[in-house]
Amino acid sequence: MSNIAFIGGVVETPAYFDNDILNIDLLILRKDLNKVERLTVITNNNEAIAKAIREINEGDYFLTTNAHIMTKTYLRTKELECSECYNTEYKKVKSERTEVIFNDFSILKFEGDMPEGINKVFLEGNVCSDLNYRDKDGKSYCKYKLAVNQKVFDTKAEYPYIVTFGKDAELSKTYLKKNSRVFIEGSIQQRDIRQSEPFRCDACGVEAVKKIPNIVREIITSNVLFLDKDKSDDK
Repeated sequence: MSNIAFIGGVVETPAYFDNDILNIDLLILRKDLNKVERLTVITNNNEAIAKAIREINEGDYFLTTNAHIMTKTYLRTKELECSECYNTEYKKVKSERTEVIFNDFSILKFEGDMPEGINKVFLEGNVCSDLNYRDKDGKSYCKYKLAVNQKVFDTKAEYPYIVTFGKDAELSKTYLKKNSRVFIEGSIQQRDIRQSEPFRCDACGVEAVKKIPNIVREIITSNVLFLDKDKSDDK
């Protein structure tokens, strides 16, 4: 089973803890896309934490070839403020987020321009959701959830969202359905979004739709292998 991530980028801010989890914010220069991406990697490995505290400084180049994708469920607090009476309410909701977990890393020093980053993910798993396929103005898009097991017959799985474009999206529509097996090569994209949340103020009764900030991470494919393709062709 495949669940491998290779990540390299410049440390943007000092490492910090969220509960017992060490977080490192990276800037990844993607020359293939002509842009700089932001990505947070985390660890709860005690040896990696101790090493990070000793060795990592802001501006260093962080490289890990010992990382994987994990889906974490957590409680998120939504802050809802009434625009009329300014009463603030807090709502706890269960959320799910894809994380990059590293167990070891290397630190490289550099001078001058930012070095090229690395953002590579290799996953093998089964489609576990309906496909969200769109074709607008000749641009194809397909999104689905993948169940990625660490080992054969492992009952525990990770559930990242997979996003494909173009020809791979069209082929996904043809060859993929729930339980289809697929191998993915791609990169993890981190986006800041604002989600709509209906809101009724308990203090004054005003109803509104609030925009709540959140972080979304998805796997953007660069290569897709349809492992059940021959079975589909036989039908």
